Amino acid sequence: MRAFGKSEIEIIDSQATPGDLRDFLIDISDYVVTNNVTLRDGETIGFSEEQKLAITRSEGVYVEGDTLKIKF
Repeated sequence: MRAFGKSEIEIIDSQATPGDLRDFLIDISDYVVTNNVTLRDGETIGFSEEQKLAITRSEGVYVEGDTLKIKF
């Protein structure tokens, strides 16, 4: 995501299947880059009115520097 001027995104401790996780990350990344969205610490994101996934910013677990973590 840094190549697009955006924060890296990580999903930590998810119970989602690898395929669902991959699809979710592709959809979120596409949304952020295509619509020039800036995700912020403390916000929520989702693809429906009911889906509200928390976003937090902290030191990266698998990526160097701060990253956005989405609870999925």
